[in-house]
Amino acid sequence: SPEIKTDPSAHPFWYAQVLGIFHADVQHTGPKSNNFAWVPMEFLWVRWLGIIPGHSFGRRQAKLPKLGFVPETDDFAFGFLDPTLVIRGCHLMPSFYDGRTSSLLLTEGPTEARKEGVIDDWENYYVGIFVDRDMYMRFLGMGIGHRE
Repeated sequence: SPEIKTDPSAHPFWYAQVLGIFHADVQHTGPKSNNFAWVPMEFLWVRWLGIIPGHSFGRRQAKLPKLGFVPETDDFAFGFLDPTLVIRGCHLMPSFYDGRTSSLLLTEGPTEARKEGVIDDWENYYVGIFVDRDMYMRFLGMGIGHRE
Protein backbone atom coordinates (compact mmCIF):
# COMPACT_ATOMS: atom_id res chain seq x y z
CA SER A 1 0.00 0.00 0.00
CA PRO A 2 1.38 3.46 -0.84
CA GLU A 3 0.39 4.73 2.62
CA ILE A 4 2.66 2.27 4.44
CA LYS A 5 6.08 3.75 5.15
CA THR A 6 8.93 1.25 5.26
CA ASP A 7 12.69 1.28 5.38
CA PRO A 8 13.89 1.92 1.79
CA SER A 9 16.30 -1.01 2.10
CA ALA A 10 13.51 -3.39 3.19
CA HIS A 11 12.61 -6.28 0.91
CA PRO A 12 9.61 -5.24 -1.23
CA PHE A 13 7.60 -8.46 -0.83
CA TRP A 14 6.18 -10.65 1.92
CA TYR A 15 6.03 -14.43 1.51
CA ALA A 16 3.64 -17.03 2.85
CA GLN A 17 2.50 -20.59 2.27
CA VAL A 18 -1.26 -20.73 1.71
CA LEU A 19 -2.77 -23.33 4.05
CA GLY A 20 -6.41 -22.67 3.28
CA ILE A 21 -8.74 -20.60 1.13
CA PHE A 22 -11.97 -19.65 2.86
CA HIS A 23 -15.31 -18.13 1.90
CA ALA A 24 -17.57 -17.01 4.75
CA ASP A 25 -20.67 -14.94 5.29
CA VAL A 26 -19.87 -12.43 8.04
CA GLN A 27 -21.80 -9.83 9.97
CA HIS A 28 -20.11 -6.80 11.54
CA THR A 29 -21.77 -6.01 14.85
CA GLY A 30 -19.14 -3.69 16.32
CA PRO A 31 -19.86 -0.26 17.81
CA LYS A 32 -19.15 1.49 14.47
CA SER A 33 -21.34 -0.85 12.44
CA ASN A 34 -24.15 0.86 10.57
CA ASN A 35 -25.37 -2.21 8.71
CA PHE A 36 -26.02 -5.63 10.20
CA ALA A 37 -26.36 -7.36 6.82
CA TRP A 38 -24.46 -10.57 6.18
CA VAL A 39 -21.77 -10.04 3.54
CA PRO A 40 -19.53 -12.56 1.77
CA MET A 41 -15.85 -12.47 2.70
CA GLU A 42 -12.90 -14.35 1.24
CA PHE A 43 -9.62 -14.82 3.09
CA LEU A 44 -6.49 -16.94 3.09
CA TRP A 45 -5.00 -18.76 6.06
CA VAL A 46 -1.20 -18.56 5.72
CA ARG A 47 2.06 -19.64 7.30
CA TRP A 48 4.51 -16.76 7.03
CA LEU A 49 8.08 -16.90 5.78
CA GLY A 50 10.67 -14.23 6.52
CA ILE A 51 13.90 -13.02 4.94
CA ILE A 52 16.96 -14.61 6.57
CA PRO A 53 18.74 -11.88 8.57
CA GLY A 54 22.27 -11.12 7.40
CA HIS A 55 21.84 -12.84 4.02
CA SER A 56 22.74 -10.33 1.31
CA PHE A 57 21.16 -10.86 -2.09
CA GLY A 58 20.60 -9.09 -5.36
CA ARG A 59 22.21 -8.53 -8.73
CA ARG A 60 25.41 -7.10 -7.28
CA GLN A 61 25.86 -10.01 -4.87
CA ALA A 62 24.71 -12.54 -7.51
CA LYS A 63 22.57 -14.25 -4.85
CA LEU A 64 18.88 -15.06 -4.61
CA PRO A 65 16.72 -13.89 -1.68
CA LYS A 66 16.70 -16.51 1.10
CA LEU A 67 13.65 -17.22 3.28
CA GLY A 68 12.66 -19.40 6.20
CA PHE A 69 9.40 -20.18 7.95
CA VAL A 70 8.67 -18.02 10.98
CA PRO A 71 8.96 -20.27 14.09
CA GLU A 72 5.66 -21.39 15.63
CA THR A 73 6.67 -19.71 18.91
CA ASP A 74 6.32 -16.31 17.19
CA ASP A 75 2.83 -14.82 17.60
CA PHE A 76 2.82 -13.98 13.89
CA ALA A 77 3.86 -17.37 12.46
CA PHE A 78 0.35 -17.86 11.07
CA GLY A 79 -2.23 -15.36 9.95
CA PHE A 80 -5.10 -14.41 7.70
CA LEU A 81 -4.73 -12.44 4.50
CA ASP A 82 -7.03 -10.69 2.05
CA PRO A 83 -6.58 -12.50 -1.30
CA THR A 84 -6.62 -9.17 -3.14
CA LEU A 85 -3.24 -8.35 -1.54
CA VAL A 86 -1.55 -11.32 -3.21
CA ILE A 87 0.49 -10.30 -6.24
CA ARG A 88 1.05 -13.84 -7.50
CA GLY A 89 2.61 -17.15 -6.60
CA CYS A 90 6.35 -17.60 -6.58
CA HIS A 91 8.78 -20.47 -6.94
CA LEU A 92 10.59 -21.42 -3.72
CA MET A 93 13.55 -23.79 -3.94
CA PRO A 94 14.74 -25.63 -0.83
CA SER A 95 18.24 -24.78 0.37
CA PHE A 96 19.54 -28.34 0.38
CA TYR A 97 22.78 -27.18 2.01
CA ASP A 98 20.89 -25.94 5.10
CA GLY A 99 18.98 -29.21 5.42
CA ARG A 100 15.69 -29.90 7.19
CA THR A 101 14.49 -29.09 10.70
CA SER A 102 11.64 -30.02 13.02
CA SER A 103 12.21 -27.04 15.33
CA LEU A 104 9.96 -24.57 13.48
CA LEU A 105 6.70 -26.37 14.32
CA LEU A 106 6.39 -27.83 17.80
CA THR A 107 3.59 -30.15 16.68
CA GLU A 108 4.87 -33.67 16.09
CA GLY A 109 1.58 -35.14 14.91
CA PRO A 110 -0.45 -34.40 11.80
CA THR A 111 -0.93 -30.70 11.12
CA GLU A 112 -2.53 -28.55 8.43
CA ALA A 113 0.79 -26.71 8.08
CA ARG A 114 2.48 -29.73 6.47
CA LYS A 115 1.45 -32.26 3.87
CA GLU A 116 0.41 -35.68 5.15
CA GLY A 117 3.42 -37.80 6.10
CA VAL A 118 5.86 -34.85 6.29
CA ILE A 119 7.36 -34.43 9.77
CA ASP A 120 9.76 -31.53 9.22
CA ASP A 121 10.42 -28.43 7.10
CA TRP A 122 13.27 -27.27 4.95
CA GLU A 123 15.34 -24.89 7.08
CA ASN A 124 15.48 -22.28 4.30
CA TYR A 125 14.35 -21.59 0.75
CA TYR A 126 15.63 -19.49 -2.13
CA VAL A 127 13.19 -17.33 -4.08
CA GLY A 128 13.23 -18.21 -7.78
CA ILE A 129 13.21 -14.72 -9.28
CA PHE A 130 13.82 -16.06 -12.79
CA VAL A 131 10.52 -17.94 -13.14
CA ASP A 132 9.53 -15.72 -16.05
CA ARG A 133 10.27 -12.25 -17.48
CA ASP A 134 7.56 -10.53 -15.47
CA MET A 135 8.74 -11.92 -12.13
CA TYR A 136 12.37 -11.06 -12.86
CA MET A 137 11.43 -7.48 -13.76
CA ARG A 138 9.41 -7.16 -10.53
CA PHE A 139 12.50 -8.11 -8.53
CA LEU A 140 14.60 -5.61 -10.48
CA GLY A 141 12.03 -2.93 -9.69
CA MET A 142 11.18 -2.27 -13.32
CA GLY A 143 8.04 -4.39 -13.69
CA ILE A 144 4.89 -3.01 -15.27
CA GLY A 145 2.87 -1.28 -12.59
CA HIS A 146 5.82 -1.22 -10.16
CA ARG A 147 6.19 1.89 -8.04
CA GLU A 148 9.55 3.14 -6.85
